[in-house]
Amino acid sequence: MAIRLLASACSDKGCVRKNNEDSFCLNGHYLKREQMDEGGLFKCTANPYALFAVCDGMGGEEAGEEASLLSVTRCSESLAKGEDLYDRQNLIYFMRSGCEAVYEQARQRGNHSGATMALLVAAPERIRIANMGDSRIYRMHNGELRQISQDHTEIQRLLSQGLITPEQVKTHPKRHMINQYWGMPLERAPFSPYLSMSIPYVAGDRFLLCSDGLTDMLSDYEIASILSVAQPVEAVSEALVNRAKANGGRDNVTVVVVEVAEVDQPVNASEKKQTIQNLYSQRKVLNGVLAGLSALNLYLLIEWIDLLFIR
Repeated sequence: MAIRLLASACSDKGCVRKNNEDSFCLNGHYLKREQMDEGGLFKCTANPYALFAVCDGMGGEEAGEEASLLSVTRCSESLAKGEDLYDRQNLIYFMRSGCEAVYEQARQRGNHSGATMALLVAAPERIRIANMGDSRIYRMHNGELRQISQDHTEIQRLLSQGLITPEQVKTHPKRHMINQYWGMPLERAPFSPYLSMSIPYVAGDRFLLCSDGLTDMLSDYEIASILSVAQPVEAVSEALVNRAKANGGRDNVTVVVVEVAEVDQPVNASEKKQTIQNLYSQRKVLNGVLAGLSALNLYLLIEWIDLLFIR
């Protein structure tokens, strides 16, 4: 199956923060430490196997930046090594080892930091996503926007248990408390990332990976209205970031938009053989019909001659 993906990343420190603790991996490309605060707009064309990620650093300024940078660096390194992260066991190992690496970096620096991880693995046949924290992944399919990641937040736990209402989420004091992230101390907390089932490729589908700097500023309706516009992915990703800034831009905002531009289904060898056999059978039937028609025409001609002589 031939797949062509169009992807774009846009990152901005927003209207309030002085630095950018967000990072992204655009199929191996990411911003270096000195480029993060400047942000920017980037695009690429990819064929599976490809990796895309958005990470939001936690811990404040330099600590958060270093944590998110290490996270996307590990994504880029995994891609360069040719690791198969579509395999569930490999993906679990990758998520756990990345968590341990960010924790060890923070320990050596003497600080407490971490990063969310929203990851999309575009394998040759299917897609798989994984996430830890509140950076989200959405899928726009047949004009409908759906969140396909899971929020690892205290507010989501309370909401799932019916202890609060959806109306209370936006103002709840624990709305930003995260219970799963890269850099969490695994000896004191259970490691439980979200891994999706296989997601098929459908031409025209768009996937959005984003930090909470987008979802805190835009409703799902606003996201869907921008993501559904028939414009290039770089224009869409930039429009999402600009809308977040226009709505206040209280946090860093980073998005990655991945569009399934083309899906070419190859003909299976057995299906091809069966098709040829069907065509051959149809040709034999057609030849028989033509032969029958020829015999009928001859018979009618003889009957017509006989009638002439009788008259």
